[in-house]
Amino acid sequence: MKDLNIVLGLGKTGWSVVRFLRQKQPLERCIVIDSREDAKLVYFNSLKHNYPEVTLLHQASELDSDLWPKIKRVIVSPGVASAAYWWREKLSSVNSDAAIISDIQLFNDHATHPVIAVTGSNGKSTVTTLAAKMLQAAGYNAVAGGNLGTPALDLLNKDADCYVLELSSFQLELTSRLEALAATVLNISPDHLDYHHTLANYTQAKQRIFRHCKYAVINSDQPDSYKAASFSAEVKFITFGQNGDFSVREDGIYANNKLLIKASQLQLRGRHNLLNVATSYALISPLIKHLDDPKIKRVVEHFEGLEHRVELVLRDQSGVEWINDSKGTNVGATLAAIEGLGAATLARGGKIVLLLGGLGKDADFSDLAGAINTYVKAVVLFGRDAVKIKQDLMDKIKTPMHLIDENNLQAALDQAKALAVAGDAVLFSPACASFDMFKNFEDRGQQFKALVKNMIKSN
Repeated sequence: MKDLNIVLGLGKTGWSVVRFLRQKQPLERCIVIDSREDAKLVYFNSLKHNYPEVTLLHQASELDSDLWPKIKRVIVSPGVASAAYWWREKLSSVNSDAAIISDIQLFNDHATHPVIAVTGSNGKSTVTTLAAKMLQAAGYNAVAGGNLGTPALDLLNKDADCYVLELSSFQLELTSRLEALAATVLNISPDHLDYHHTLANYTQAKQRIFRHCKYAVINSDQPDSYKAASFSAEVKFITFGQNGDFSVREDGIYANNKLLIKASQLQLRGRHNLLNVATSYALISPLIKHLDDPKIKRVVEHFEGLEHRVELVLRDQSGVEWINDSKGTNVGATLAAIEGLGAATLARGGKIVLLLGGLGKDADFSDLAGAINTYVKAVVLFGRDAVKIKQDLMDKIKTPMHLIDENNLQAALDQAKALAVAGDAVLFSPACASFDMFKNFEDRGQQFKALVKNMIKSN
């Protein structure tokens, strides 16, 4: 009898899977595999205390040979997605019927309320959060999670009537069927190529979000986000300055040529954020008849964005703005931040001092060259792949680059402060992952903010 679940990874997602399997009726049998030392597992003590019957192994080789034919499915956490290849090959010879899935597939198989699904290289956390807030304003008990905040399976325990999920390429790659009411791929730019190897593979994983959705929200200005997709959904088009179902124009956001909100009424800055707001409207439209509801408009007007995403930390006494965009973990995100902030900075008579660096994930940083030449007065490079970034840019930009030899964020900030003058903006948007120097992008952003505040205060 195939009744065994293998849970790969005991991080936040893996822990949600264990809890779900051991709380549902009938109880599901499971074994957890995580190669880290027990002391490094955040949920190790909780597992021992709450589910002593669940075995924790460090390697698949520790699994008894008589258990392999009993495996029903392997649920893979996003952080160990690469393990799926090994398991698929191993199971092909001993148990070819076993499913290898993400937590999102398990969620989809048990969710009974509408799902709004969001992915893309950049902006997905903003859209997920805003769409959920808009639905709440309209009277829905909408909850947000997935790759953002609360794991998807934990949302099933909440008294919700609608789910808004942010989904990563790792989760989608192992999700064969996601029956979302509305789904979108916000944009595609090279990311996680150290895992996916090619942009085509990464794009294909992202576009799995459209499988069996009822409404596909598509930005006509981003053809790479949908042109290779296979779906039979009703399409809601978003356009720039044209007559789409939803359109972003210079003065605001429209639905079928009717103004929903003026650009001047938004707290969010930048052209990319106008698109994020338009996409949020489009995603909730299958559930909301009156998008011009004043309660929804009030939420959109007051939404200031998320921490670590083009976040104004402070404006110092000399008139320099310090901007935390630690969530800029790939080239596309940083490009959007430069372009979104650049025009406003030029209008103040200043330019951007840009801080780049970290783990580059095999990205090509030359894609930043055009925006740097237009909006940036100096680039400060730090972290493990600083030299690689400099090599990618050196023949393509005229902007001076300053290489910080040591992994020292304070030294990078000191250099930025020496370069910035009144009207300028110091933009901390690394275009890289953070794990060379920090726990995660949140830790990186918090350290940036603390150092900036202390540096400005002491001067």
